[in-house]
Amino acid sequence: MLAINLNDLSSCDLLDKLNIDYNGFLYWAAYQKNKLLLLIEDAQQKQSLIIIDLTKNTHQVIDLAVQNVNAVDFLGPLFICSYYNEQLKRNQLAVLDSNGKVTRYFNIKNNNVSVVFRASEDGKYLLFSQGKTPQGLFLYNINDGCEYVVIPPVVNETYRHILYAGWKDDESFYILELIVKPGSEDEYALREEKVSQYVK
Repeated sequence: MLAINLNDLSSCDLLDKLNIDYNGFLYWAAYQKNKLLLLIEDAQQKQSLIIIDLTKNTHQVIDLAVQNVNAVDFLGPLFICSYYNEQLKRNQLAVLDSNGKVTRYFNIKNNNVSVVFRASEDGKYLLFSQGKTPQGLFLYNINDGCEYVVIPPVVNETYRHILYAGWKDDESFYILELIVKPGSEDEYALREEKVSQYVK
């Protein structure tokens, strides 16, 4: 995993530097307050989390109670993940404790393999986008279970591909889109949205 110091543009393999050895591949990465959260999968398809404290250069490995995880993020001192439930034959959300055990499940309507999966730092909201066409962007209220459509997953003449969505603060977020219109040049658009536009 390549890490770049933006002050002097030096780079290193962060996992080598911290002597983190795993036989498999990096599936997902998230960042919050000088900590990295990595979802890794080994050669036997067993998934686990690695939490790296970038200020202390330390790490912790957490075995997961659920498998088939496709996205994960910090949720305060806990974690939130999207995973495929084999029994239900659908994706679910789960909150995990610091030992990787499930403390809460959510069933949400538009959950699929995620390409955007970001929880607000206060742990109230989750931004997520489906990894299928048509792609949409959704805002989920973790406390009351309400789901809001930010960008509807529709196919029409103008196609909106979400390249990135992330939190500015607990009340607003950014969306970077590629907008494709027939007969026109593709456009990139960056905009800021307020949670209050959707949650009344």
